[in-house]
Amino acid sequence: MTKNKSESLKNIGNKYIINVASDFNCKYQDEAYNDAYKAWRMNSKSPYAYNYVRDTREHVYLDGVGFISEEPEDTERDCLRKNSSIIAVSLIIFFFAEIFGFILAAMIAGSMGLCTYGKLFIDIRYINGDVEALFGVAVNILKLVSAAAFLNSFIRLPTAVCFPTKVTNRPFFGIAIPTVMVFTVLSVFCNGLLSRMFGGTGTTSVISLDAPDVSPLVAIILLVMNIVVYPLIYEIFMRGIVMQSLRQFGDGFALITTCIISALLSHDVSQFGSTFMLALCVGYFVLKTGSIMTGTIMHAVYKAIMILVYSMRFVLPEDAQNMVITLILLVVLVIGFVCILACFRNNRGLIGMNMSRTYLPLKKKFELAVSTMPGVAWVVTAFILTISTSGLSL
Repeated sequence: MTKNKSESLKNIGNKYIINVASDFNCKYQDEAYNDAYKAWRMNSKSPYAYNYVRDTREHVYLDGVGFISEEPEDTERDCLRKNSSIIAVSLIIFFFAEIFGFILAAMIAGSMGLCTYGKLFIDIRYINGDVEALFGVAVNILKLVSAAAFLNSFIRLPTAVCFPTKVTNRPFFGIAIPTVMVFTVLSVFCNGLLSRMFGGTGTTSVISLDAPDVSPLVAIILLVMNIVVYPLIYEIFMRGIVMQSLRQFGDGFALITTCIISALLSHDVSQFGSTFMLALCVGYFVLKTGSIMTGTIMHAVYKAIMILVYSMRFVLPEDAQNMVITLILLVVLVIGFVCILACFRNNRGLIGMNMSRTYLPLKKKFELAVSTMPGVAWVVTAFILTISTSGLSL
């Protein structure tokens, strides 16, 4: 009787306790992920971990004011500002690494006698296509690694959180590749349409195979870097550190924010729409399968298809290019649709997902995210780079 009474009192007391970290639980993540995330959020030493614990029956009295209490919205607001600021700084580092990385590469190559350049690093010329392509890939990897390393040095997410690998929803994982096949074909047509409207090639930031005169060995290295290494590092940064750190403010906010960031990182107007939609697709699959490897595989398939399409421009005569590329895209589209329909026929109700929510409304979260000084600086930087690379005029 005493034991039952004490348990009843405990349960009655719990309904008055607000503990946002202990209540956090992601349905499609494994136990190791949820335990690690809760432990990180309950660490009072981390300014980037959103935690709020309060007994609603307790109040603080302030002379001249009366009873006051800090609400969970206040704590969430402060923590969101800190996370948004440090993420924005890491994105600025990404842009600077992209800009000055090519200068650093030219300096290193120049010291080795592999390239020449004029004053202010204008007219950089490498001795051959192999050297130019390899240094270009190195810069692409550098900007991701530098941004990811900087961000996680502050946020310090556990490995189980920023690099979840276990697939917990296998039926949904089964349609990941067919879905990205369909999205890739649609994005190619979207890029082509927007590139005609705004100018540009529509492929500037999709692949790093701009030098057709590379040796077979370097071509293989480029393929491995573009299809395996780059997607893995990108997903660790974007769907790993960035999106997982923002999930404490709600799945929907984390997903849409990473989509916006991905679109702006392309700094190409002709790719904004397709990049956003692909990021939305990949991010949703990562959330619903519980594994970042889902996003890596989807990203790799996307890159492989784009490289295949792009390479046709070098191996086919000009009058046959459009017909062959269109045929390839139609085959990919049909295969993707057929596989998706087959999966849905055997597993109904795959799409739905209950997104976790927090106390602040979604609109307020976005307002807070872009109102910080680093956030404003990053948006302005992204806008300037987009104008300069897309050839647009104000």
